[in-house]
Amino acid sequence: MNLKSLDELEKQLETQISRFNQRRQRTRRWRNSLLVSQVLFTALTTFVTAANIKFGVDVLNIVAVACSVTATVLGIFLTSFMFHDRLHAFTLTSGRLQGLLARLKMQRLRHADDPAACPLDTSTVEQLFLEMESILDSSNEQWSHMMKENKPKASLDDLFKGTHSR
Repeated sequence: MNLKSLDELEKQLETQISRFNQRRQRTRRWRNSLLVSQVLFTALTTFVTAANIKFGVDVLNIVAVACSVTATVLGIFLTSFMFHDRLHAFTLTSGRLQGLLARLKMQRLRHADDPAACPLDTSTVEQLFLEMESILDSSNEQWSHMMKENKPKASLDDLFKGTHSR
């Protein structure tokens, strides 16, 4: 027996897995690029500072400060955009969806081996679909919680409250 709804669910799962894997790869590339850049600018800061101690050229002070500021800004980006948390969330969701897809495929194979012992009908498809929705909802809730938890305590507007006296 071939259930079109089961085929569609399998396609949806594969699409979602691909989507989360693409996000994960893109996030990993960004995180790695920023991290390597931060390390290079930090090392360059140390090198330029050491060269300045030896040669005493004022321009090297400016270069060292610029490298240090750049390394700091890169670190702030890494933290602010929560690359580590995003990577973790995308990996977790992709893994859970892959597990569900594997279970769907196994259910289909077991049904092919013994239809009486392992029935496969629209209620099974509905149960698997609801589980996929649950995984995606859980991912959205987790991300929303992380965003609220890591929200800055004060905005720039808060810093300037009361400075505009009329």
